[in-house]
Amino acid sequence: MKLGRFLVLLIALMLTGCGLRIDTPPPTVAPPSAAELARDSAARELYAVANYTGPELSGPLARFAANAHERADSLGGVWQDCREDPACATLPPEQISGASSPEDIAARGQLVLAYLDEMTTRGDANLASLAASMLPLVRVEIGHENPRGYQQHDWTHSPALLTTLAWGMWQLDAAAARDGDAGLSALADELREAASALTSTSNAAEIPVFQTESATGEVIITELATKLANQLPEFEGTERLAIVDLLQLLTEVLTERGAQVPAAWLTTT
Repeated sequence: MKLGRFLVLLIALMLTGCGLRIDTPPPTVAPPSAAELARDSAARELYAVANYTGPELSGPLARFAANAHERADSLGGVWQDCREDPACATLPPEQISGASSPEDIAARGQLVLAYLDEMTTRGDANLASLAASMLPLVRVEIGHENPRGYQQHDWTHSPALLTTLAWGMWQLDAAAARDGDAGLSALADELREAASALTSTSNAAEIPVFQTESATGEVIITELATKLANQLPEFEGTERLAIVDLLQLLTEVLTERGAQVPAAWLTTT
């Protein structure tokens, strides 16, 4: 009898436990952050641009549309709720309605720019650096005026950043003198103006003597931009945005000189 009662009690406990597991609601999904919402919205707008159905585009806006799909993929695509279907993934891009006119493309470009700004200032380190590295070329493609935050007094306190600018000035001055290139000389002067705003940093930094490279102006600009982009994760707030402005300047110069700048230009992650 004792054994029988024990078995009945054991079965009852097992059934009770199973009932509790069955009745337990599925785990909740934490609400996305503002930066994650901006990432998702930027990807959605970029896919809409990529799925453009209007008349033929030309100029920078055409390059913005051509680069849109790759950028949206880099951002991770558009999220969809997969709690009911573990096999689902991001929303297929072809399910997003395409932009219908050049004006629509331009408007969506402004939205993408706002979302990237949000990610740059409020995202985690990886997301913010990715967005910041996308901003310069997106700005150029949609015709956004450069804020030139690097002209503000003491916009950074980084001796390493000043050294990077000094390397760029050195190489651009040498190339301008060698090739008689007034455009490179003007760019070096603008970098000098950015460095001259860093009074407190200038006093703390020891600028080395650099070896002059026998490279074209485009190669020097590209290398300088890469050096600056690689430093983006080290900065936040206004310092990061000022570097983005410098990168926009370099991107503008490259495109004006006829260089083909790819969608992944400066992407850091």
